[in-house]
Amino acid sequence: MCLEGVQQRNLSKSGQENAPPILFRLLQKIDIDLITFSQPNASLQEHYVLFEYLKKRLPVQFLILPVVFDDLRENTLRLEIAQALADADTNTALAQTDIGRIILAEHGDLTDVNKDMAALKNTIQEHSETTLNNWLDKHSSLWALRSEIRGTLLTYLHVLRNTVFGIKATSKRRVIQGRYLANMAALSAIIESAKASNINILLYIVPQCHGMEDT
Repeated sequence: MCLEGVQQRNLSKSGQENAPPILFRLLQKIDIDLITFSQPNASLQEHYVLFEYLKKRLPVQFLILPVVFDDLRENTLRLEIAQALADADTNTALAQTDIGRIILAEHGDLTDVNKDMAALKNTIQEHSETTLNNWLDKHSSLWALRSEIRGTLLTYLHVLRNTVFGIKATSKRRVIQGRYLANMAALSAIIESAKASNINILLYIVPQCHGMEDT
């Protein structure tokens, strides 16, 4: 089984196909399953957390990991990935590295929402909130799609920011030193973790397509 973290290409045109489905079909011919996990603008710190979480749950034999310069400027840990920090195995694995301990210290509070819900277990509030959520899931299409709507909204906000500041796919970005070093440390941790688990790893640097907007 292969595990791939992929970013969508900013310059893709309507009708074009991303690499994951193409690679999936090619590998399927030789009985290799490709599973892709793709988060827009994901930092290597997020890839590190996700990798440690998934490798305990999937029979990963090969990791394909893109290294994109823009991602080295990111320093956030989105909630859906931060929730993995509450997993004991993931927490233990991250605690073995300097960057892992920094991630746990800086983002561990994002899992407090789970602790709060645990405190409500078997209470009237838990019952009423669960009943309300279930009713809304069945009777409101918008409520059922709230996670997708949130992702779409964040994407539009990102596009709006780029439009306001004139940022294009071909724009040169400056290095944010602290974030760059943290993400490179996360990359080293992923490589070492993969080696320790006998997981082959393929890194590829996604090229900058300067001057290719209209090609």
